[in-house]
Amino acid sequence: MNVGSKVVEEYKDIPFAKDKWSDVSFDVYTGLIAPKDLLEDVLTILHGLQKKTWKKSSCE
Repeated sequence: MNVGSKVVEEYKDIPFAKDKWSDVSFDVYTGLIAPKDLLEDVLTILHGLQKKTWKKSSCE
C-alpha cells in the first residue's frame, strides 16, 4: 500500500492507501544530519561516503 501522495515509478502498480481505506497520506524525505561543531575532516569523510552510497542506489 502506497501511503504517499505521489506515484513512484518503481511502485506504480501499488494502490494508494487514500484510495482504499484512508484519506491521510504522507511523504518521507531523508537526509543526513550531524552536530554543527563536527570536525571538518569527519564531515568530509561522511560527505564522500554519502555521495558514494547515493551513486550506488536509485536515490539520485
